[in-house]
Amino acid sequence: MSVIKMHRLSMKSSRKKPAGPAPAEPPPGSLHPVVPERFDRDYESSLLDLCASGDVDPAAWRAHGPAFFMGGLATLLAGADGFDRPRYLRLAESLHAGSTTQEVFALWLEKSPVRPSRFLPMLRARLSQLPPSKNLSGAAPGSTARRSRRS
Repeated sequence: MSVIKMHRLSMKSSRKKPAGPAPAEPPPGSLHPVVPERFDRDYESSLLDLCASGDVDPAAWRAHGPAFFMGGLATLLAGADGFDRPRYLRLAESLHAGSTTQEVFALWLEKSPVRPSRFLPMLRARLSQLPPSKNLSGAAPGSTARRSRRS
């Protein structure tokens, strides 16, 4: 099954249809429905800033990219040492229903321009540069211990 077909199926099951006809094509300059149309260093830096901020407001995350892509990114953080797993899993599911399942996350890893082996060390470096009062990500700088808070 194609990634777009999977995305559409999950969107149908997780959201009500909007009133009125759907646009035939995304508006100019909008992001592709599954992964960002462009992925450059500036965009990657904005994602690192978002992840380091600790902001788990779904609206803030949706503003940074397509729901499937951002849900996968939140799932990635949920599995990263030092991040608050339940917090980021809730965020991931609120962004894209099913994004925390093994099958959907595997698809995200395949289709995403984010490479965990590059992104996570860059995120750790960004977190280590923040003063403790600004590090709200749930990750301790340099920490490899997983937080196990229950929610």
